[in-house]
Amino acid sequence: MWVTPRTSNVNRVNSVEQHLNDNGNGTGMCEIYELQLQGVYEGESTCVQKLELSTFTYSFICEVAYFTGFLLLAFIIKKIPKNYILAIILTVPGVFGVVAAAIHNPKASLALYTALLISGLGMMVISSSVVESYPTHLRATAMSITQLSARLGCVVGSNYIGSLLRYHCNLSFYLSSGALIGSGFLALMLPKPVY
Repeated sequence: MWVTPRTSNVNRVNSVEQHLNDNGNGTGMCEIYELQLQGVYEGESTCVQKLELSTFTYSFICEVAYFTGFLLLAFIIKKIPKNYILAIILTVPGVFGVVAAAIHNPKASLALYTALLISGLGMMVISSSVVESYPTHLRATAMSITQLSARLGCVVGSNYIGSLLRYHCNLSFYLSSGALIGSGFLALMLPKPVY
């Protein structure tokens, strides 16, 4: 939900080369976001109705990564234990999120921010694990509860991150990335399929 406007904002600032602060160091993604919010709340900013062209490039790269990831998962899901695959899918984007908030290069932080979306590949692995973990007469219920929890997490998480972005932008990255890394380690504790 927050990816496209944020990507466009960073690309817009990056395209006019306003990303150097007084020391000559690069400005981070959260600093760019806070500058734009400051302009909005002081009435200096006007709403830009178009997206930067490079925003579509990042979206296309993300979609190609999803396609490649799903194709790779289709081949390896029976050969490698699912808990290892899930741990990698969750931990690596979590590390990307921490690094995206910490570095002060807008293009690099934007690429890492887009790479956070790769964690969405884990849904296929989670669904497969849930189906294998329950007997046949409980699988539909287990999948329904899993999907309900995932959708509830999306709604609550989007609103929580949205409210956190205004005053604590870096903290929003660190919390969500920390949750991904923690989930990756918890995935290693998934039981082996019984049914």
